[in-house]
Amino acid sequence: MQRRKNEYFPEDVKKNNKKLSKRLLFLGILTLLLIITGSVFAYQRHEISLHKATYHALKVNAEKDIKRAKITEKSSDIQKATLAIKKLNSNDKKLFTAQISEINNIINLKNAIASVNTAYKTQLKVDITTAQKNIQKLKTNDKKTLSQKINNLTTGLSDITTATSAIEKAEKDKSSAYEKVSQMKKAAEAQPMDFNAIKNGDYSSLEGTWKTIAFSSNNYDGKGIQWTPDNSNSINQLLISKNKITSFISLSKNQLSESNGSGTVSFNNQKGSLSAEAPVGAIEDSISFYPAGIDITFSLNNGVIDDTSKNRILIRSSNMDSGSIFVQTSKISSTSFSISDVEQATIDTDIKTAQNDINKLTQDWENSKKVTLQNRLNTLIASQSMNLSQIETGNYNTIQGIWKDKNGDTFNVSGNKINWTSSTENTTISGLTLINSEIVQATRKTNAVQLKKDYNKTPNYNNTISGGLDMGVKIDNASGIGGYFIEIDYLPADCVPNTGFFSYDGSSGNTQKDRIIAWSGQNGPGPVYYKQ
Repeated sequence: MQRRKNEYFPEDVKKNNKKLSKRLLFLGILTLLLIITGSVFAYQRHEISLHKATYHALKVNAEKDIKRAKITEKSSDIQKATLAIKKLNSNDKKLFTAQISEINNIINLKNAIASVNTAYKTQLKVDITTAQKNIQKLKTNDKKTLSQKINNLTTGLSDITTATSAIEKAEKDKSSAYEKVSQMKKAAEAQPMDFNAIKNGDYSSLEGTWKTIAFSSNNYDGKGIQWTPDNSNSINQLLISKNKITSFISLSKNQLSESNGSGTVSFNNQKGSLSAEAPVGAIEDSISFYPAGIDITFSLNNGVIDDTSKNRILIRSSNMDSGSIFVQTSKISSTSFSISDVEQATIDTDIKTAQNDINKLTQDWENSKKVTLQNRLNTLIASQSMNLSQIETGNYNTIQGIWKDKNGDTFNVSGNKINWTSSTENTTISGLTLINSEIVQATRKTNAVQLKKDYNKTPNYNNTISGGLDMGVKIDNASGIGGYFIEIDYLPADCVPNTGFFSYDGSSGNTQKDRIIAWSGQNGPGPVYYKQ
């Protein structure tokens, strides 16, 4: 059957309905998809918005934690900020981590500075080690300055240790040398009079310091021999060396001698004493030796007392029954008992080394220690005994410092130079060369005059010093002055000058101390100078 236009059949309706249903279904599904998609998009927008808000809060919190860490610099706050940073994205994390690193750098720098200051304060090895470890945590630029500072500290401490060790060595060497001298002195003090040696012309057991306590005479007025105390020690003197006994009667080997001649000695032992007797012409002379504990076998009077606690020597002449009693006040002679030249040279080297080491302490923080060490070394130098053999050569190491007399005039000894200054004197001694401003140069001669070693030889004056050192010059042709002379006498402790020797003060000073007595011009000796 042929279909007419616009004519519908039931099967057509079914087809159309089916198509329509499909379209409707498609539209429904499409609508549903649109709805779902919109919901998803809406949810995603919500999530994104929510995430942004959360991240912002995390970032704000991280910034707050970093700010707090900067202020407090506490490790707990730094750790908290570090944990907060870990929640951020890589860009923010990198930025904020750099800030934390800067905070740590600041803290490390402060810690390093503090530990360096502590190390300087305590100077302990443990604190120095701590400072060095803290410095290693720093950036290169910060590390350089503090590393140099801690290196200066370690170098300075090493220098201080070196200087201290040098002083300790000097002190030890000095103590050892002086202990030997002390032992020799003790041995000498304990040595008795050796009669056998005396008979053989060896008088070393008698060496030391002897003082006159009395002298005798007989005026033949019926009173007999009269003894007079001699507290001034000025009537007769006694000088003893290993080979000679010198007084108004002298003994050498088997010969007694005096102004009238000499005679051969005969020795007699009696009641613990020894007598050396000899005729000199018609005169009988004798020198008798009485050890401590033995009475003098001669009658004394006028308050003269025999001090049996000491060694004594009685020198007598039958001429007017003149005599003198001498008491040994010390068995020590300063020239016999002094440290050896080798030991003194060692001490001098030690002192020089110590001084050089002290001079290396130039940092400000070392000043207090430097002063302490210098004072310690100065004390060591000042405590040395006067060394005559060195002074003889122009070496003044053992008399360094200021020497003053009772008037305040000074001898200033520095190095190998001496400046003697007073109201009337201005003399400089450099080594063994003397320059004196008082010498008038009208003769156009040089001011410099070489010192002559006059000790034990030909002194320019008539006194002889026992155990001391005379050094001087006699200056001739000085215009308007004549025989102008300068003498300087060095007297170590225990040195007691002999006949008639005295200073301007009227004595040879305190024999327990080193002394200097200076003579100048034509007015005799000056006062005694003592080490300050």
